[in-house]
Amino acid sequence: IRLFLFGGRGKEEEMLARWEAKYPHVKSMVGICSLDQELMLISRLDVLLCMDSANMHFASLVGTPVLSIWGATHPYSGFYGYHQDLENAIQLDLPCRPCSIYGEKKCYRGDWACMTQILPMDVVKRVEAFLQKQQTDRDENHYKS
Repeated sequence: IRLFLFGGRGKEEEMLARWEAKYPHVKSMVGICSLDQELMLISRLDVLLCMDSANMHFASLVGTPVLSIWGATHPYSGFYGYHQDLENAIQLDLPCRPCSIYGEKKCYRGDWACMTQILPMDVVKRVEAFLQKQQTDRDENHYKS
């Protein structure tokens, strides 16, 4: 698996550069290419993992499937990616969600359970399962033709 990291300048760029240096199959795309070039790269991805962000919408524009992580906000708030499968929303069913439409409010519980209870390994398993299903679908379509 090759991972491409998309993000903004500043602190985010520095963090992504550290990950790129630490992990051999990771490439930070921050500041490397134009928006058109990023869209072209996103269009060639098997899947884009992101939060509710512009990148989710960019992937939707170019027909790339998205696994999106939702915390304080909720896909039903009207910001879900166009033509994305709601099954690919990674989120917890908590009575306090959504507590924010735009994600700008502080957690009234104080523990950000909507995010801290989504475990990194659970996200990895979702990505692996998605990629496995994609491969199975490709194999089945190959045998049908």
